[in-house]
Amino acid sequence: MGRKKALRACAVFYWRAEAEAEKTLDGLLWGVLHEALKQCLEFIPTVLPEQWEESIRSDWRVQLQLRFSRKDIRAVFNALLHNNELYEKYRLCFFIDGFDECLETCQEVYHDMVNLLLGWVDVAPLDLKICVSSRNYEVFRSAFEDEKRLQLHELTRYDIESFVIHRLKGFEICSYAGSAVQAK
Repeated sequence: MGRKKALRACAVFYWRAEAEAEKTLDGLLWGVLHEALKQCLEFIPTVLPEQWEESIRSDWRVQLQLRFSRKDIRAVFNALLHNNELYEKYRLCFFIDGFDECLETCQEVYHDMVNLLLGWVDVAPLDLKICVSSRNYEVFRSAFEDEKRLQLHELTRYDIESFVIHRLKGFEICSYAGSAVQAK
């Protein structure tokens, strides 16, 4: 049996992004990249060699202002994702909340985003898993098989129903509504 690999869970809350630039496809890449590198620090010199060298040469008291173009972000992300040494040490799990909150909201962009995710998993299917939350749009439903999707509202329906009935029982005006829900 092979050596155990450490799990690195990277969470990106796309819906909570403060800057509009963070709610783009590149913002998603940047967020996932940032979370992954925060947990796998030893790969920074490998995937960001120029920036690493600049930081080594710079005075430690001066905060560097590094700029990355769209092309840079994608190149760095791909360098990390395709780094075989990464998967020798780690298993990665990306949690992306609010996937549908992208400001670039046309169906083509959603389709590109889905293909991007599927491409990530193809790189290391045994060592990279992705859990994404989004609205139940057709582009997402058709991209993922039923057994690879989880409908949270279906799993919690009876708990929510029970909670609502319990809360409504205290209100006289709502006793009819509570019994109507129970009858269904």
